[in-house]
Amino acid sequence: MDDLRQARADVIARPGDDSVLAELGNVLTEQGHLDEAAIVLRRAIGVAPRAGHIAKMAKAVRFREDDPALPVIEALARRAAGLLESERIELGFALGKIHADLGRDERAWRAYAQANALMRSRIVYDEQAALALVSRIAEVFTADLLAAPPGDPAPGPVFIVGMPRSGSTLAERMLSGHPAIRALGEANYFAAARVEALGGRMTLPFPDGVATLDPQSLRRLGEIYRGRAGEGIAVNKMLGNFAYLGFIHLAMPGARFIHTVRDPMDNCLSCFFEYFAAGHPYCYDLGELGRFHKAYDALMAHWRAVLPQQTLLEVRYEDLVEAPEAEVRRMLAHLGLEWDEACLDFTGREGPVRTASLAQVRQPLYRTSVGRWRRWEKWLGPLKDALA
Repeated sequence: MDDLRQARADVIARPGDDSVLAELGNVLTEQGHLDEAAIVLRRAIGVAPRAGHIAKMAKAVRFREDDPALPVIEALARRAAGLLESERIELGFALGKIHADLGRDERAWRAYAQANALMRSRIVYDEQAALALVSRIAEVFTADLLAAPPGDPAPGPVFIVGMPRSGSTLAERMLSGHPAIRALGEANYFAAARVEALGGRMTLPFPDGVATLDPQSLRRLGEIYRGRAGEGIAVNKMLGNFAYLGFIHLAMPGARFIHTVRDPMDNCLSCFFEYFAAGHPYCYDLGELGRFHKAYDALMAHWRAVLPQQTLLEVRYEDLVEAPEAEVRRMLAHLGLEWDEACLDFTGREGPVRTASLAQVRQPLYRTSVGRWRRWEKWLGPLKDALA
């Protein structure tokens, strides 16, 4: 039984259970049934106004002042001090989105800022070590190291990389309409293949240990990854692979990379407004976020300089929403594929979306997120300084 049928069956069996209602709402959102998701999530909130239910609804709905769930949500917000810290964080990000929908910018920013500060206090993030690692990757993966990759040069696989909230899900969604392409989502296959193929063969930690690997080990790594990804053109959207482009190239020189790029201010703001289920620990402080973006951007500039020109294609989010057909044609040509009209018919396509953009990619293309940071500019001084 698929996820949606199972979730519906659970609600029939336990119609008054707020948890099963919320899970159905979540599955409906992932699969693009946003109107029905909103109805179900309102029911869940009516039964038990929990922070998690409200967060799910904030993903699915653009709120209006007459939304019947608002009084219940605002009543819970007034009692937020009595919630668990994790619930206050989840509720804070949801309230930021709700207030932003309603044009209450001061309240929205306050909610987002408080939620981010709470989240930052709970996670371990060594900024100095993280930035040093990104810098060291560029030092290790020189043009000489990458000049004669020993891996199998067969075409593919494909990796979409970039910062979170950079348009990667939109690019993947468009590409996956092509009959020759399979979308793997955020599949951590390269990390798993490294463990299986290399074991203890890397005598030094990444990135330094890569230079010590023998050609057979690198070829084996490529073979294992291809086995996990399967036949055909498989697109992997694990964004953190941006750190491993040189490593991937050594193991699979036929691999192709699509780098989704977005205006740094818009990109970082969108990260700051997002409660990530896991990863991206640099996102919860504007200064740290800006400094990480600069380090990431420098590494991507390095990859452009040292990888073969045909390996890496950059796709700007702003261009993708302004001229989608032209940009999709560029991506398909980069992968050696002909144009297919189905790539532009992505809003109603079947299949779940489980990234932070799960609701946005179900909508027709819109340009309101371009230059969005200007609405919030008076609060973004630390981000501007970090990016300068």
